Amino acid sequence: MELSERRKKILQIVVDDYIQDIEPVSSKKVQQSYLQELSTATIRGELAALEDMGYLAHPHTSAGKIPLPKAYRYYVDKLMGRGALSEDEIDYIQSRFTSNINETEALIKNAAKVISDITNYAGLGIESDGKDERIDNIKLVLLSPSTALLIVVTQSKVLKDSILETGTIDEMYMETGGEILRKIFCGKKISEAVKIGSALIEKEFNRYRKLFENILHILKDYIKQDFENVFTEGAVNALSNPEFSDIERAKKFLSIVGSKEKIASMLRQDNANSVELTVKIGSDENEEYKDLSLVTANYSLKGKALGASGVIGPIRMDYRKVISVLECIRSTIDEMLKN
Repeated sequence: MELSERRKKILQIVVDDYIQDIEPVSSKKVQQSYLQELSTATIRGELAALEDMGYLAHPHTSAGKIPLPKAYRYYVDKLMGRGALSEDEIDYIQSRFTSNINETEALIKNAAKVISDITNYAGLGIESDGKDERIDNIKLVLLSPSTALLIVVTQSKVLKDSILETGTIDEMYMETGGEILRKIFCGKKISEAVKIGSALIEKEFNRYRKLFENILHILKDYIKQDFENVFTEGAVNALSNPEFSDIERAKKFLSIVGSKEKIASMLRQDNANSVELTVKIGSDENEEYKDLSLVTANYSLKGKALGASGVIGPIRMDYRKVISVLECIRSTIDEMLKN
């Protein structure tokens, strides 16, 4: 059921006021501070209707109303206007992203730090897992009769080198193996190379089986879900929010932001999505996240995913400010990457 214009206005007032003051909002406050043309009885009736519809609730100790996740969702999707950052905030964001940042890791980690500094929530970041990077070149350098140095140069010019066991293959065979590898893998995404290589090992190249199996193992390791590329900044900042004055709630929050595995799971799910900006409010499926919200932004260059950053904080989050910060960071990064 679509809300009437009056109910939309009252719902927006309740959410905005609660985000700012974290106090239940009464019909008297709505009337005196925002809608003096309406009677308190009329407003009380509309608040009751919004409560019946699942948008609002009232604490037992107060006659005022507080927003529920459904209210925040409706607010973000249909009611919230664009937030305006101050000139100082914009200058700060732009000053932190310059052409000197030439690694994706530094870019994503920096974004998480800036987000936390401005929003006073915990900033998060994750690099893309690399499975969609294309291989530009592969080289093999014989180190001993049974070991070789594998060098993989990806599309983003990130050099990956590893020592691998080759079995007893002499230098001539090593050169031949390198040529075969370049023909098979160059120009392919790493995820494609893993599939193609597995099929070829089964089909032929018995002499190179050990070599190829080791190389595929390294490529699989490159795209596996490790957590070295997960970043968290400013978790302590978020604890200044009144919601976390409750010790148990604060401990639960810190256990989430302190777990790279949990952060990676949340951010990778959003990073796999083509949507540039995602807002998740609470969770009915996971009790651990029911009082939290996650807002994330994806970054890409020429269609290639670089990673994602975002904010995690209480469900009573200043979404207008958070989204404005993420959009400003993304546009700043876009401009930087063009140069």
